[in-house]
Amino acid sequence: MLGVLLTGISSAFNEISFSIGKYHVNNGTQSYYTFGFLIQFFSALFICAAGFLFHDLVFSPASFPTFGLRTLVAIVEMQLATIAISRLDRGTFGFMHLSTIPFLIAIDLVLGYAVRPLQIVGMSLIILPILAFFFLEQREGKSGLWLAFSVAFLASIDISLYKYDISHFNSVEAEQGILTLILSLYFFLTAVFIKKENPLLFLKQPVYFAQASASGVATMVNSFAYLFAPASIITAAFRGFSLLAALLSGRLYFAEKNFLLRMMLFTVIIVGLILLI
Repeated sequence: MLGVLLTGISSAFNEISFSIGKYHVNNGTQSYYTFGFLIQFFSALFICAAGFLFHDLVFSPASFPTFGLRTLVAIVEMQLATIAISRLDRGTFGFMHLSTIPFLIAIDLVLGYAVRPLQIVGMSLIILPILAFFFLEQREGKSGLWLAFSVAFLASIDISLYKYDISHFNSVEAEQGILTLILSLYFFLTAVFIKKENPLLFLKQPVYFAQASASGVATMVNSFAYLFAPASIITAAFRGFSLLAALLSGRLYFAEKNFLLRMMLFTVIIVGLILLI
C-alpha cells in the first residue's frame, strides 16, 4: 500500500510540472530542451541530496552495461516525451503513455514470468480502451500519437533496467541521481547550443521554479516507490493516477473536449489495472 500511495503523490506533482511545461512550450516561452532540463534538474538535486543525507550513494561498476543502456534509452525517451507532451492533449498523452503497462507485461513474458488468466483479462481491459482512443484520435487527425507510443515502449525498457539495477547493483539514490544529472546536462547543452537559451536563468522566475520543484518531488517519491512493490504494480498505479491527473488538468486547465468519454474509458482501464495487480 505504501508504494501505491507514493505513486499517487508522485503523479500529482508530475502533472503540475508537465502542465506548466506544456503551456509555456506551446506559448513559445520555453523550448523543448529547457522543458526537459527543468523536469530533470531538481530531480537530480533532490535525489542526490537524499543520497548524501542517508549515506546511500552506492554505485557498482558491475552495473555499467545495464546503466549505460538505460542512459541511452532514457535520453531518447525524455527527448521524445517533451515533444509528445507539448503536441498532444494532456488526456491523450495520458492514455497513450498507459501502454507502457502491456509492454512491461510482454517483457515479463519474454523473461519467463508466469501470467495468470485474470492478468490476461486485465491487460485486455487496458489495451482495448487505449486502441479505441487511439483510432478515435487518429480520425480527428491528432499528431504525435506514435510519438507517445514510442515513449511508452522506451519507458518499459527504462523501468525494467532500473528495477534490475536497484535490485542487483545500485542504491535508488545513486542510480536515479546519476541518471538525472546526465539527463540534466544533455538538456542544458542542447538548450544552450541549439536554442541559445540558458535554462538556469528560467529558475529565477517563480513559475519555472515551481515547475522544476514539482518534477523533482515527483521523481524522488516515485523512485522510492519501487522499493515497496514489484515494478509492474508501481507502474500500473503510477500510470493510473497519472492518467486521472492528466484528464482532470486537461479539462480544468486546458479545456479539453470529450471528458465524459475519456472518463468512461478510464473506468474500464482502472478495472483492468485492478485485475492486473
